[in-house]
Amino acid sequence: MSRNLEKIEAACFLTRPSSCKDRELHFHRCLEIYLVVKGRAFVRVSGDNRLLTQGQMVIVHPLENHSCEAVEESQVQVICIGSDHLRLFLTAYPGKRLPRWLTDLQTNSAILEYIEKSFAQERISELHKVEMACRLLSMVMEDYGPEERMEISERNQVLISEIVQYIYDHCSENLTLEALSKVFYLSPSFLSKKLRKQICVDFRVLVNDLRIHRAVQMMEAPENREKRIEDIAILCGFNSMSTFYRCYRRNFGSKKTRR
Repeated sequence: MSRNLEKIEAACFLTRPSSCKDRELHFHRCLEIYLVVKGRAFVRVSGDNRLLTQGQMVIVHPLENHSCEAVEESQVQVICIGSDHLRLFLTAYPGKRLPRWLTDLQTNSAILEYIEKSFAQERISELHKVEMACRLLSMVMEDYGPEERMEISERNQVLISEIVQYIYDHCSENLTLEALSKVFYLSPSFLSKKLRKQICVDFRVLVNDLRIHRAVQMMEAPENREKRIEDIAILCGFNSMSTFYRCYRRNFGSKKTRR
């Protein structure tokens, strides 16, 4: 990812409706909050799947892989907050981490009221954005309680960001922890620990989850209608159909594949 795009994500502060792109497994360098405004949505974050209903939310931390699929006519709002607007909040809560799943409707009522009132404004100054981010996330901390967070230096954050981007770009290849460690001149054990602590998911799980999501996209594409599932699995990096189906069930439950 270019430095310009990194700067854009760092300065990000917006709300938007969830789109079809959110169905794909992806990551950002900003913090995101998915809020189910109406209906239901299947959400996956770092290998953890949940069905959220109206009024429930999930917080996605930077670099965590995630996807969101609204059910039928459901509506999901996404709040994106870049690192430029998070620094003051993180300083106020050293060693602490925001909880992920915000599912208590009664607890969420005040948070939702604040979001509806504050984030509907059209023109917001940079100072006000910082204030809004701190207020919103502090409400979450106060209502749900913090989780422990490992402190990580800015240099290591940049390194992990580059590693995660490399995994996304090369997951269809024969990508192993050993091969990845050689690219970044790190030991496999050190790299594995760094990744798991930062993005809360095992390396192998992340790679296979990316592969299965790309395989499903290929299966749904009209031009691949005549291709066998086995051939698509190989193109996406799977060398075992048992791994393919196990990963499919973990991500999509008992829904049947194309054939």
